[in-house]
Amino acid sequence: MFTKKQYTNILWFLIIVGEIIHFVLPFIHNPIDALWSDPGRWWEYATTMGIETTPISYMDPLFYQAWLSSIAKFTLDIPLLVAIYSGLLSAITPWLWYRFLRELLPTKQQALLGWAIFALLPSWIGIFSYFMTETLVLPLMGFALWMSWRSLRKRDFNSFMFANVIWVFATLTRAIIGPIAAVLMLSIWWYQKEKVKSIVSALVMTIFVLAFLTYRNYNLSGMIIPLGHDYLNSAVAQSGNRGIRVLYYDKDQDEDDDPESDYIFQSATVDYPIFYPFSNWISSRRGILKVNIKLDDEYESWQNALEKIENSNPPYLKLIWENVLLLLVGPSWPDMNEDYFFDILNIWSRFIWLPLFILSLYFLVKGIRNKQLINNIPLFSLLIFWFILQGLFLLCVNEGRYRKPVEGVIISSVLLGFTQKKKNSEFEGKSITN
Repeated sequence: MFTKKQYTNILWFLIIVGEIIHFVLPFIHNPIDALWSDPGRWWEYATTMGIETTPISYMDPLFYQAWLSSIAKFTLDIPLLVAIYSGLLSAITPWLWYRFLRELLPTKQQALLGWAIFALLPSWIGIFSYFMTETLVLPLMGFALWMSWRSLRKRDFNSFMFANVIWVFATLTRAIIGPIAAVLMLSIWWYQKEKVKSIVSALVMTIFVLAFLTYRNYNLSGMIIPLGHDYLNSAVAQSGNRGIRVLYYDKDQDEDDDPESDYIFQSATVDYPIFYPFSNWISSRRGILKVNIKLDDEYESWQNALEKIENSNPPYLKLIWENVLLLLVGPSWPDMNEDYFFDILNIWSRFIWLPLFILSLYFLVKGIRNKQLINNIPLFSLLIFWFILQGLFLLCVNEGRYRKPVEGVIISSVLLGFTQKKKNSEFEGKSITN
């Protein structure tokens, strides 16, 4: 239908349109105008707290807080500067994932198709109108995968260590990245020339960073939590409730007194009919879990809360099944504003991810069975381990936004599946670009 040149020109047109949308949208829907719930909490940390902390702030990994604090210092709450920052970060994200595809796929044209898809993906557009960790996780994931596959091609010490550094930053932004990054890096490490030097150096560097953060957070909370803690999220996920109210008390306060601080968190998607318009089914989660936490002994307080939940015998299998559905079919939050065009597209495009996830696993397994191991094993390991951790463990009440970091991996795996031939050699067709 089209010549190769015409097809390439169409791809470039779609890429340019997508990149313009990415850059321009934060000027229309500025993150500074959406300072409520989590986006407001993140911006408050960045602009008003200085080096002070609250019990909620050290629940999260450190890097996004530090990153956003730096951005706040440069932008000074000026809407135009905030929009430029968000637009640039949004626009660079599809390009970083394209660079990963240049390493992964045999030809530049195939990678350009991936870039066009990433640039026009609704799930990756509207989120940059909010201050959320996903806005940093997405570009860091693309960058880390690019550096990982570059290391896979070069197989030298320097490229392996640089990939490890980027994965550490991604982990310090979203803690669940750490385990899946470790699995991925181990599968890439197998192809390195200097195996002992690479693994020892990567471990020493990673352990040093984690030890530093462990000491920092222990001084804050008395807990060993280098990447923050998930006790709050785990408690509400395992309880079967739709939300949680956490009351923090000083050591000399009685629990009948007014708390030092009082927080309420609840999922925005558990009441959403995720199969609408085909079904009005919603999660069975109901009610608000109440937890009292003593600031002088937070660890024991959280352990007691989790123990009470366990003794109440919640229906774990049912909760896990619902959590999987919320992860793979649920809408993303907060980019589900029905007054925003791209948020509407994001809501309706949620139905593509379950079939694409299944298709990606099919292609990866097929590639492994055909002895095409170098690309398929790392991607398969990443996707499966992510699904087990995020889907089958009740670490939190899932939402569609927890799917975002691997949406690009799912699309990349499908593109890889369509390009693989049955008898390729392991290194055939790999990009030779730096």
